[in-house]
Amino acid sequence: MTCRNVYFTCLLLLVIGELCCGDTCALLFFGIGRKFKDIVLPSIKKNLLEPNPTCDFFVHTYNITKALGGRLGEDGSGIIDVSEIFLLGDNSQIMLETEEDFKRQRNVEYYRSVFPRPSRWIYPSSIDNMIRQWHSIEKVWSKMEAHEETRKERYNLVGLFRLDVLYTHPIFLGDARGVAIIPLLMYEPSRTKHSWGGYNDRSFYGKRAYASPWATERFNSVPLYLQWQKSNDQYDEKNGLHSEDFLRWMLVFQFPTPLAMKSICFMRVRSSGMIMKDDCAPNTNTRNYRSKFNRGSLQQSIPGAELKPHPKTYQICAVVRTHIGQANILPITLLSLTQQSSQGAGLALSLFVVNTDSEDYLESKFMHTAAADANMKAGYNAVTVLDAAFHNEPPSKGAYGYDVTDHVLELLLDEKQNCTHFLFTNGDNFYVRSFLKWIEPSVVDGKQLIAWDFLTHHKRKFNVIKVQFIRKHVDLGSVLVDRRAIQMKSPHIKFLPHGDDTRNLFARDFFFFREIYDYVGESNVSIIHQVLFAHQ
Repeated sequence: MTCRNVYFTCLLLLVIGELCCGDTCALLFFGIGRKFKDIVLPSIKKNLLEPNPTCDFFVHTYNITKALGGRLGEDGSGIIDVSEIFLLGDNSQIMLETEEDFKRQRNVEYYRSVFPRPSRWIYPSSIDNMIRQWHSIEKVWSKMEAHEETRKERYNLVGLFRLDVLYTHPIFLGDARGVAIIPLLMYEPSRTKHSWGGYNDRSFYGKRAYASPWATERFNSVPLYLQWQKSNDQYDEKNGLHSEDFLRWMLVFQFPTPLAMKSICFMRVRSSGMIMKDDCAPNTNTRNYRSKFNRGSLQQSIPGAELKPHPKTYQICAVVRTHIGQANILPITLLSLTQQSSQGAGLALSLFVVNTDSEDYLESKFMHTAAADANMKAGYNAVTVLDAAFHNEPPSKGAYGYDVTDHVLELLLDEKQNCTHFLFTNGDNFYVRSFLKWIEPSVVDGKQLIAWDFLTHHKRKFNVIKVQFIRKHVDLGSVLVDRRAIQMKSPHIKFLPHGDDTRNLFARDFFFFREIYDYVGESNVSIIHQVLFAHQ
């Protein structure tokens, strides 16, 4: 079934922004269905099939009754009923193979010879199961290709998903128009020595051209990966076929892919019925923040090219507050900051985008799209998206997003974020390309507050505002604050010092900056009378 066959469905999807009538899509399921009928199938129907009603599906699985290997909850007590897979419907799109079929096609002994060390895996079952998964992925892709030959048309969006996980929330293939999407859970890439860090290998969706290498080039790429590993000092103390590390190498070096990471939650299911609930726990590299906002939800939109490290000097962290009404202009805001003519000899800029709307705060696709584009054009991981996983409760009505701003600030004050300065701005602000050049001398000179002139879109006698630290002459996006100035008080200075009961909510930017101004004194303030941004 395609959009051409269901005109009114397509029209609806156009309105909500998921798939359009030019999109044809396929859901590819691979692996082994464990407790499929009782646990996995309802979640697939609710969170994959129903959100993507115009997509065809294809399946590859193994005709076995017992799980192979005994790691991570597989105690041999469960039975696998492969016939349950056919409850998906359209049996012609389901491929079954036996263990003998698999071993005739794959040289398992070769892959055992490159067993990863050091590793928590069990030899040889863990490496064998990884190769079974790779084989299943490649075979379900071939099943889809055979159908494409019959229909004389290719799918342009493809998603690949496991058959043995409990999906917890809807996944829309239409999210991946400009990028490919992989899950963030459990794996956060790093580039420190001896810690290359991997990409999660449990699902993938995006354009067909991006999905094809992920599905079909693993076996061919193993020798090149092992060769690369020998020349990489991050592998001085380990070697072999590390699955997640290998996948990251493929998508960064071998087949550069524009990627976005999303906090997609799904939990592995064992044949006994046990559910691996820790699979969706916050990343162990990020402390959990227990409040109405989830501190463990930083999420990066990552370009396919190798990421440049930020200079280890002044790190400006920009909090970009936005909402769905700014979907068309947010990309301009992000590009204006990430495409600066020069980041200066010692300035680096990171952006953190968050939805502050009290009703539509869970809308995030427009933020991911804008962030992925900005990151790809910047050539490094410039923009981080704080999406639905960041919010445990809606932002407060009438707080103008300052409650959200305070909680993002709380997150970024963590020393692991390395923020030396903060910029608070909105998704409808456009910065001049020489912005960083103008503020750099004041940053290097150690000024605690740096302010600049701006154009306002509010009705004024004159729309050019000459910045001063008095009401109506300073704006959220017109001041850079030194981290030390925010932390000079205990507890640190906040936009809403008394929470939702704070007074003068509309002007909390002025009160925030004025409090800091009064503490640091004029000698630590720099005023730049140059228009450096405009409200769009």
